[in-house]
Amino acid sequence: MITNFKQWLSELRLQPLSTLEATQEQRTVWAVMSFACVFLLGSAMGYFQWFLEMAPCENCVYIRFSQFCILLAGIVMLINPRNIVLKVIGLVLAWYGIIYGLDKAIILSVQHVASHA
Repeated sequence: MITNFKQWLSELRLQPLSTLEATQEQRTVWAVMSFACVFLLGSAMGYFQWFLEMAPCENCVYIRFSQFCILLAGIVMLINPRNIVLKVIGLVLAWYGIIYGLDKAIILSVQHVASHA
């Protein structure tokens, strides 16, 4: 277990693969990822939808779905990050959410540029 950030960085420089493998088997990284997803989902709903009263477009809903997939992956990994079955399920779900969300974000960006041209 890594005790502080400086020690983690020095271990990452010396042995990157083993350090990343050890890091992903700790619950902290998955808790941070889950918290970030809750924050992003909450800010999208709270600020844009409720405060600014902007109705979400179709791609915005898909991007929120991808964030929810990443949140579920973090929760699955929080159960037991050392369990190989949960690790595979969590990583597949996280990468699916990442790739799907990136695809929809690119489409949304192109639509935004086209609408302001």
